[in-house]
Amino acid sequence: MAPTVTPNGKLAPHLEIQRLCDTLTGIVQQVNDIVNTEASASTLSEDALGRIQPLLQQGSLLFLKLREFHRLANTGQQDLRKTIQDTKLEMDRRGQHLQNLLYEQAHIREEIKNCHHVNRYTSIELQPVEEFYQQAPESLRGSDEDKGEDLTEHQLTLNRLAFEKMERKRLEEERKAIVATKQALIQDNQKHQRSIVTLSDQIQEFLKASLDVKKVLESVDQESMVSMDL
Repeated sequence: MAPTVTPNGKLAPHLEIQRLCDTLTGIVQQVNDIVNTEASASTLSEDALGRIQPLLQQGSLLFLKLREFHRLANTGQQDLRKTIQDTKLEMDRRGQHLQNLLYEQAHIREEIKNCHHVNRYTSIELQPVEEFYQQAPESLRGSDEDKGEDLTEHQLTLNRLAFEKMERKRLEEERKAIVATKQALIQDNQKHQRSIVTLSDQIQEFLKASLDVKKVLESVDQESMVSMDL
């Protein structure tokens, strides 16, 4: 809510304007009343003119004050627009400065994050540099002519880590292939074991049947020998 009184003890501008308008309205009403009392006369009397004159003078002064308020209001509006424009420009400038700071902050955080990652990588056992240059692809170790001299220490570490990842992935694939081959051999061996057990059972059955046949043959031979003796 706007204050009703300014620091210098005067009414706030909008209240002062309202007071002036009310006073002018009252003056107009007084002039109309004076004129209406002498409506039957063709001209106003000296007495009526004497009473109207100071009212008109007072009204003129009040009207001048209203014009002054109007001028000040226009000037204040222009000043306010300029202040708003200047404030907007300052806010835009500070907003741009804030965006730059946020971008720089994000960049610094990313660099710190990379440093933390490098610190973690120091615990990884890498292949010696000599083996890296002998075994790594040229895209990682550089051309054979420069021997990696164009690589910074940081880039060399990253390339060695990339090669270590490639090697471990290759070894893991070889391990999986060996495990798969081992599993296949185990399954094949188990299959042969089952075949051997089945064959062994069949042999046992065959031997048993052979013994029965042998007994029958022996019995037939004995009976034949007895008949010949008779």
